[in-house]
Amino acid sequence: MGLLAGLTELAIGSQILPWIGNKGQPAVLGLVTMLLSGMALGATISAHTLKNPSNDQKVAIFLGVFLPAMICFTTVGRLWYLPGLLLVTASLLIVYEYWLRRFPGRQANDATVINRRSRIVAAVGSLLVLVSVGLGFWFNSFGLFHLETMVNSEHFITEILPMDSMLTTSFTASGTTVVNNETGQVMIVYLFLIIGSALAFIASLTSSRFFIGFGGLLVFAGLSTFLVLLPGIIGNIQKSSEPLNIISLVLSLRWGWIMSAFGASLILVACSFHSWHGQAHSG
Repeated sequence: MGLLAGLTELAIGSQILPWIGNKGQPAVLGLVTMLLSGMALGATISAHTLKNPSNDQKVAIFLGVFLPAMICFTTVGRLWYLPGLLLVTASLLIVYEYWLRRFPGRQANDATVINRRSRIVAAVGSLLVLVSVGLGFWFNSFGLFHLETMVNSEHFITEILPMDSMLTTSFTASGTTVVNNETGQVMIVYLFLIIGSALAFIASLTSSRFFIGFGGLLVFAGLSTFLVLLPGIIGNIQKSSEPLNIISLVLSLRWGWIMSAFGASLILVACSFHSWHGQAHSG
């Protein structure tokens, strides 16, 4: 289905722009979608054929399914909803088969139990970030930013949504106008969130403290970068004669940013807890 979606975008993408997210280069993105779908197909076949895979092979299979599932939401728009959902489900089943089903039981020693808890906390934090990004495709309240301004008698709403959408809605006496602008700065922020949380999630499965922390730092870097870039991102559509202060901008942050910040905090707390316990146990 993913290959078919990519082929459709490649062939007639310019004629169905609303369905592919109004992408500017449908032929190139269609080809990218087909390549990533082929990667996911190869990974799922490997999951069925490999017997007793090594941990590195398990991680490679998971990445081969999960990353295309997430990335192609940004390349082919609505055409990816069904194949994307199927691949996300397959990713969760792979996680269960390779890691969760084989967690140690309650009879394990204290070191194993605490290590397991830290991994679960990191995984929950990672999933919070990923879920917040995913919900942003469906509900505008889970975007990163929502700003309402009044200029004279005109009411303006500016929203920043995944992956690179800056949606401006104006309400005037003559009617309602909606403008959707794509910005590469927003896409960079979302890539930080997705890659960082995915990396931390995978590391939580393999109990890699370094990559758990690195993934959490990537998420925080994306959130911090968004705050730094925010005045410039909305500057070109700011209708008010008076510039917004930093407090107004911070209060306009939406659930996508808040959930991602909380998720990143859980990731780093899990990493720190694992580090503290390791030092105490070795002592």
